[in-house]
Amino acid sequence: DLYSKADLIKNGAGAVPIKTVHFVYDYSLCPGTPNSNNGGKLTLKEVYFTYGNNTEGSLNSYKFSYSGFNPSYNHNRYDRWGYYKYNSSGMPSNEDFPYTLQDSAKTDLFSAAWNLTDIDLPSGGHIQVNYESNDYAYVQNQRAAQMFLIDGVSHTPGGTITESLYTNASSYNDWINITLPHPETSKTAFYNDYLAGVDENGSKLYFRFLIDIDGKGDYESVPGYADIDGSNYQSTTEASHWAIKIQDVSTGAHSVASANPMALSSWQFVRLNLPQDAYPGSQTSGGVLGVIESLLGIMTSVSQIFEGFDGWCVQHGFGKRFKADHSYVRLNNPNYKKYGGGTRVKEIDISDNWSSMVNNLQSSFTYGQTYNYTTALGNRTISSGVATYEPIAGGDENACRQPLPYEEKYLCAPNNKMYTETPLGESLYPGAGVVYSKVTVTN
Repeated sequence: DLYSKADLIKNGAGAVPIKTVHFVYDYSLCPGTPNSNNGGKLTLKEVYFTYGNNTEGSLNSYKFSYSGFNPSYNHNRYDRWGYYKYNSSGMPSNEDFPYTLQDSAKTDLFSAAWNLTDIDLPSGGHIQVNYESNDYAYVQNQRAAQMFLIDGVSHTPGGTITESLYTNASSYNDWINITLPHPETSKTAFYNDYLAGVDENGSKLYFRFLIDIDGKGDYESVPGYADIDGSNYQSTTEASHWAIKIQDVSTGAHSVASANPMALSSWQFVRLNLPQDAYPGSQTSGGVLGVIESLLGIMTSVSQIFEGFDGWCVQHGFGKRFKADHSYVRLNNPNYKKYGGGTRVKEIDISDNWSSMVNNLQSSFTYGQTYNYTTALGNRTISSGVATYEPIAGGDENACRQPLPYEEKYLCAPNNKMYTETPLGESLYPGAGVVYSKVTVTN
């Protein structure tokens, strides 16, 4: 309310406001919000003005409408940027796969959730706002990368795709099979779109596999880095199905000279984090049973001495099986257009809505602006967006992260192949966000 000072002093609570702004709300957005007594989030629907005792302003209000995509509240349905997202059936949950979907139709729909889209003006005109997802080609100076769910692994390119990392201590399935979002007809094109920079200048291929670490159905998510085996990558059954061969890692052990890096990472994972599985009998229950368990543990330790820990793991099926639908690798975004970072305005249209005022005897006039967020890179059109950085949540998708490997060596015990991830001092980097080097506005 806006009052005359003199009226307010003279009449106090009985003073008549010169002007009153009225806000009309409901709770229609985001139904099911748990801290709401009215079912949803507070939603502004209308604003109008009245003057003195005249209430006719309520007939000429600003009316607000919101996106037709109005999903219910769900605390698990958001991506690593904090924007609405749900994964299709058969995909991992957002807890396991928090990355923004690289599907423009879905991501643009998600980006419009709960946003203001329409304003009806007191004059009878109409404003409409269309949204789309942010996108970017680079993170800092690094090409944007994305996670690709894998189809499985195979022993040869075009061979049987399986969810088994090895057959025995000398036979590993080192070809990672993936389905591409669009076909690639040559190795050069595939390399430029997906692998350029991934395995160069100390960079490595990042993976995260959901692996049965003890051969008993106990699955753990095991991350790591691998080297691509030279130029060993090729299409398999068709141009949208490709396989990439990774190099086995030398172990220095007599029983397992080299091993698949995913299997090797899982063996080290169980040895460092789950000693009760790596060394049966190491945890006893006491009493006579504890003595028996200790003796069994000694027998296991003796076996590991002669076989080597890695060989013992192979014999017992540790780190052999994995779930392909929950395993993925990090490759370049092929289009230089990675979706993520929230919502941006695609188009604003303003209509005088004249036809509805004259019973369609004359046409309405609409004008507006469209916003194009692209630029040129050689002969291709790419996003002009650059991410100042990506969110720490789901940060393993960030191409800026690379390993600094080191080894912890022990006498008469397995060595630990470890790594520290760059960039060092990551907390000092800018907050996550997307900015654009070029925006073309068209009337």
